[in-house]
This record gives sequence, C-alpha cells and structure tokens, in this order.
Amino acid sequence: MVFKEQAFSLEFIEEKPSSEKPMNMVVSALGIEQKMEAMNKNEGEEKEESYCLCNLPDDLLRIILSYLSVLDYINFRAVCKCWRLAFSKFAAVLSQEKPGRELPCFLVLKREHSVDKSIMSDYHRPVLHTTGMLGSLCSSSSSRRIYRTNMPELCGTRILLSKYGWLLLFRSGGIDSSELYFFNPFSRAKILLPFLDVSMLRNPVFAISAPPTSPDCMVFIISYVEPNQDYIHLCSRGDSAWNCVTAGHNGPALNVVFAKGIWYCLHALGDLVAYDPAHLCYNLLDIKDYSPGHFTFVSYPVSRGEQIFLRVHGLRCFEVPLVYYSEPLVAKEIVCQADGKLNYQDCEYLFRTDVKEAIVQEKGLVSVDSFNVDAWCAGLDADDDDAIEFRWHWFTNKRTALYRLHGTSCHYNHDCSTFVMWVEPVWVQPSPNLSWNL
Repeated sequence: MVFKEQAFSLEFIEEKPSSEKPMNMVVSALGIEQKMEAMNKNEGEEKEESYCLCNLPDDLLRIILSYLSVLDYINFRAVCKCWRLAFSKFAAVLSQEKPGRELPCFLVLKREHSVDKSIMSDYHRPVLHTTGMLGSLCSSSSSRRIYRTNMPELCGTRILLSKYGWLLLFRSGGIDSSELYFFNPFSRAKILLPFLDVSMLRNPVFAISAPPTSPDCMVFIISYVEPNQDYIHLCSRGDSAWNCVTAGHNGPALNVVFAKGIWYCLHALGDLVAYDPAHLCYNLLDIKDYSPGHFTFVSYPVSRGEQIFLRVHGLRCFEVPLVYYSEPLVAKEIVCQADGKLNYQDCEYLFRTDVKEAIVQEKGLVSVDSFNVDAWCAGLDADDDDAIEFRWHWFTNKRTALYRLHGTSCHYNHDCSTFVMWVEPVWVQPSPNLSWNL
C-alpha cells in the first residue's frame, strides 16, 4: 500500500505485494509528511499575508482609522506590530484632522493627602497622581468610557499640567532617577526638561505659553513663600536651567493664563496679578465692577477673536479682559436670569450638569484643558467601572440654589480623593529628535 497526495488529502490505493513494501511505505510517508508541512506553512503565510491589515489599500485603511477616537488608537496600536505599522503611515495626517471634531479625553487622578492641613498648604492645590485610567466622552452617545493602561508614565506619576495634548509629569525616584518631563499620552512622545524638584515647592501652579515642540514655549511656575513672597520659576525652550525671581505675595495662586506675552495669575482672594517676563514686572491689576465673592474659584480663559478674557466663577460669575496696558480693567458679570427666567444654556449650569453639551456649546471659546488643575473632582461607581460623575471641586454659589444643584455639588468640607483632568486629543509622532534644546 502507498500513499497518494491529492487535493490536501491522503488516498489509499491497493497494490500488489512486494518485498520492498516496508521501505517504500516509510520513504513515502516521510516524503508526504515533509510536503504537508511545507504546504501548511505556505498556506498559513498566504492567509496571513492576505488578511494582514498592512496589505489593505491605503485609501481603505485611512477610512477605517478615521473612525477611531484617539483613545481607540492606543488599543489599535497595541494589537500587534503590524497594526502599529499600519497606523504609523497616517499618524501625522490624522492627528491634524481629528482634534477639530473630537471631544476631549480625561484622566482619572488620585489625590495624595498631606499631613499639613493648614489653609495655605495643599488646601487649594491638591497633589494629584495618575491612576492608569483614561476616559472618553463618546461622541455617538452620552456614555463615558474608561480605558485602563499599563503605561508607567500614567500609573502613579505626579501630574502637574495638561495643555495642548501634552502632560507635564514629575517622577520622583531619588537624586539620579527623578524626572520632570512632557508626555503625550496617545503616542508616548516624551520631552525631558531641566530638572527642578517641584516636590519642594509650596502650592505650585504650572502653565505653558505654547506646545512644548514650539520654539516659543515657556514653562511658568508660581509658588508662594510665607509670609510675603511668591516664587516664579521660568524655563524657555532651549534653556538648560531654571530662572527664579521673587514677587509680592497675594496668597496662593489658583490659575495662570498666558496672553500676548503676559502671565496672568488669579489668586485665592480673587486678585488678578500680571507678570511681564520681558521687564520683570509683577503688578496687581485694578479691576472695576468685580467682586467674585470667595476664594474657591473655578476659572479658565475665553477667546473671542483676538481678545482673551478670564472667566471666574465664584459666588458670582465674571469675565475680565486680559489687557495688561489698559487699566483699570472693566469686568462683565455673566447673569443666569433674564426677565425673571433661568437660562439653562448658562455656561456654568451646563458645565455642572452636562459636560459634553457644555464642551460642544463652548467650542472655539473655551479649551477645557485651561481650567485650574484642581477644578474637577469626580465620583466613581463601585458597581460600574464606566460610571463617573463630574463635579466642580469645593464649589457652591448662588447658581447652586437657583438651579437646584445641591445634590451634584462638591461642598467645601468634602474630602475628595478622585479628580479629573481634561486632555485635548492631539497625536504627536514620537521621535528621537524631540528635545527641549533648540
């Protein structure tokens, strides 16, 4: 009996007896086995090649990728080397197209509780650390998706700032291993900064003037030193060390906005101070018709054409024009009632009840990554990993009563441990040439 190979199967054919039968059967069997192994190998390679995502036409591949959110890109690239290669073909193009129509993402953070409970310590500036969780406001529904990542940069690292799609992170690991760096959570691009031990700064607030890849980027840090001084640290792109200056004391800073070459610092009592780095001037601004009311503010810049305003939510809501060489500044109050009726399109009401709708309504005016860093706390549902409730941290005011928002408000005595920081979905292609040096 011999074996006959036919259409990927083995057929038995009867033959006349022969004395060489055992040897022929052994040789034939070995030959068939080798042929079958080769055929199976070739078949597998053909299938792999034909179904490989990299082999799809570029136009079709680009259409597929255009439907993915930036967070989906992370999962997409993690599947295998082939899928990562397929995405890299269009990363630069898609990163320019997506942010214009995609909702921002958010990081879920944990607060590091300090033993110092004085009002002038971390009372206004909690120390926040990443948890490995990224969230997305799905554009197709009202749901909120949370992704878990094992990126070391997003698991336990102290976070200082989110701006222009970049995170400013500080990793403390001793004298030789501590790092201060920018990090893009979508592509994992990284830019190291000259080292500064920010853990030694009291109540610091961080800001940047432009994306860290821009030659005009400057990092600004303001912290306070009791009893009557603030420290300002500055580092411009290309600098190899930090510059430090002292300024007058106006209480702990809450937020910093850069506009037309000037840094505007909102302080705990509502004071607005301008710092001019070109002339090393630090001046308290005179603002008319402005009385925000208390020292737990939520603030962010608003852009209208060429003019930038600082919107300050306190007991009352004001917009202050950021114009350094024009004093006194005149603030405008944003009222929530007209003709005795509540305005349910009021920016504050929407941000506190429907973040997605507020982001859509304020698109082009407000970048949510410009909120003060501790503006948003959150509640996680222990029974539903995807359920998260956004709140303004330690915030209540007249609108809270008017809109009946007491049930969703975070009051002053809440010991919040979970926070949220918004991230604009910007892909930055990783490159060994990314450096703080020009």
